[in-house]
Amino acid sequence: MQIVFEEIELHVTPLEEVKINTTEISIEFDDSDEVRWRATICPYQGFRVTTIDCIETELFMINGKRPFHILEVKESEWLNKLKLTLAEKDATADFLEKAHHYVFPFQDIIIEVVCWEPTIEKV
Repeated sequence: MQIVFEEIELHVTPLEEVKINTTEISIEFDDSDEVRWRATICPYQGFRVTTIDCIETELFMINGKRPFHILEVKESEWLNKLKLTLAEKDATADFLEKAHHYVFPFQDIIIEVVCWEPTIEKV
């Protein structure tokens, strides 16, 4: 697990808003200075949302602490499963080689996305 965007510290109440369609995901949230940010994710290969009560938050800890940053899972079982499935369906497809497993650890939900690198901008 590693922090991806060190300069963006998530607000403890980030007021996240998620918009998703078949080709793009947009996630807006506040940082610790109450500046609004937007992460645009396109293309993406996987997306999941889990409420904080139903996930092992220890998986997303760094040095025993819950980080308030966007994270990347370096040894992702989920990404590896997607690669195996893709190889079974199309042995020549290689687009998942560019993909990463990102985690947005918000207050009440954890958003996970397998995608190429998200674009992050102030709103």
